Amino acid sequence: MSKINSYCEAFRMIFKVILKPEKYITLQELESALSGDEDEEINLSGFKKEIKTLIESAESIKKKYSDEAYELYQSAVELIDERLADCKYEEMEQEIEILLDSLNDYTRCSANGLMLLDTQALEKRLAFINLGFKYCLQNLKDMEDAYPDDCNFSICESKVMFLKKLNRENECYEIVREILSFDPEPYEYKHLSAIAQSSEFKQWLKNAPIVLTDDERDFLIKSQRVLQNIPHSVIPDGVDKTNTQIHHEVLSLNQAVEKFDFISVCGGGNPKILIIYGDYYCNEAIDDDWLKRQAEKFGITDAKDIEGVLFVDNLYVNTCIEDNESLFLQVMKNVYVDDYVMSCDGVIVFKGDAHIKYGIYGEYNDGYLEVDGKLFTAYLLASDHAMPRSAAQESIYIEGGNGCGINYIDIGKSDDGDYGWGWKYYKASYRLFKPDVWDEDDEFSVDNFFGLIKKGINPFIDFVE
Repeated sequence: MSKINSYCEAFRMIFKVILKPEKYITLQELESALSGDEDEEINLSGFKKEIKTLIESAESIKKKYSDEAYELYQSAVELIDERLADCKYEEMEQEIEILLDSLNDYTRCSANGLMLLDTQALEKRLAFINLGFKYCLQNLKDMEDAYPDDCNFSICESKVMFLKKLNRENECYEIVREILSFDPEPYEYKHLSAIAQSSEFKQWLKNAPIVLTDDERDFLIKSQRVLQNIPHSVIPDGVDKTNTQIHHEVLSLNQAVEKFDFISVCGGGNPKILIIYGDYYCNEAIDDDWLKRQAEKFGITDAKDIEGVLFVDNLYVNTCIEDNESLFLQVMKNVYVDDYVMSCDGVIVFKGDAHIKYGIYGEYNDGYLEVDGKLFTAYLLASDHAMPRSAAQESIYIEGGNGCGINYIDIGKSDDGDYGWGWKYYKASYRLFKPDVWDEDDEFSVDNFFGLIKKGINPFIDFVE
């Protein structure tokens, strides 16, 4: 079949679908028609009649399909009719190729396939898919601790495709949302993946009504209690804020380990450790920069060589403790922090009790946060970090942190699971957060999360019993 005949045959297939919408064709079939290599005569007079019929039935076509689809095919029909009349086959070949590119662009951008299927035919196929869909979706729900097989996803994807073509987006998106709770990255299923990554679906997620389970209702009620129980301050009244009774010394890491069982993984080699004696009150954030400034304040020679700090007695911090680089910090007695504690690449160890007003956050797996005594705090956020995931008071544990997309945030449900740090999680946990916790890239923001809490706003959606 010559190339020009292939083009004509491809367009005949498209036109037949318009004339007889009960026929189903795919882009793959079009591509197959275009790749034919057998010599075959094409009935140009019959082809012209098909074109004429199409032009005459343009209004009925417009009613059945979208304006964009109608305009695309009308332009194709008229152009082919003109070229056939002039017998300008070379021009026809070039321009049909451009039109086919437009067709491909259109079908990709619309995410609706060819949009040439009769709705009745689609409904019949959807009814057939439903026979297997209910079974497969139930399999997905039942396989909480196992990865669902391809069959379950394939049947669900088929239904998603048909619903999308029928413009039943709410039903389509509900299924996609359900599937994402089992597989956050369904990349091997291109239609599911395309919808999941589309801006339309993400916007729908933000505005979609939420049907809550009894467990989720209980959690939202609990979240209100947790917020209300945050104290005005965790620092006890009467604390000496002058630091006039403190003194310090500098030890090598080996000496600090031997004398105080200090963090043995601090730095490399045998670095210097700042030891502070006496109850210490700090009115600024304790981080890597603070450690260097404090060493200079104490007049320590080569303050830049100080790699860690140990508080022998109690530590009171009016703001936060933040491991923003590689902070190695240890408190031998109790610690009181009137903000939150953030652990990252360094190591933070509290040998006594830890009273943290808002919460603790651990990011990445290079460092760790350890509390040997009791931990009193409201929120525990862990992003692949070794740290406590429960407290001695009613609290909320979240697995996830900065940069996590909506499908990578999990709210701890109970600690009797056999995976994920020994926890079970609420499915599709992102539904329970207020929109304000997400940044402009639809990723979780720890600053946004704690920012709401500091304003007295529950970061989780409101629920009234």
